[in-house]
Amino acid sequence: MSPSVAMRAAALTGLGTFLLALPLTVLATFVLAWSAVLLVGASASQPLVSFVYGMTDWLVRPVQAIFGRPDGPPTVDAPAVLAALALLLFGALGVAGVRAATGDPNPTG
Repeated sequence: MSPSVAMRAAALTGLGTFLLALPLTVLATFVLAWSAVLLVGASASQPLVSFVYGMTDWLVRPVQAIFGRPDGPPTVDAPAVLAALALLLFGALGVAGVRAATGDPNPTG
């Protein structure tokens, strides 16, 4: 493989992993923000809180339907944390898939 082809393949791998990992990481951050907002007991009528709920409701509600929502005083929302971990796992698997599909010999960099 010539150096220019190798450089293009490396650029393609880097772009693919970036485009896959960035949205999943941002969504995982919003899901963890959901849990933090619940923990501090912020009002859902606040614009930032309603934005976080609106961005992540479609991800957290199905997990809450499976595992239930905690009752009582505010605690860490386990379904939200599990949804964030699932997003990060899907991102890691997707990045590994992109690297495998492009034949990237350097899985760490």
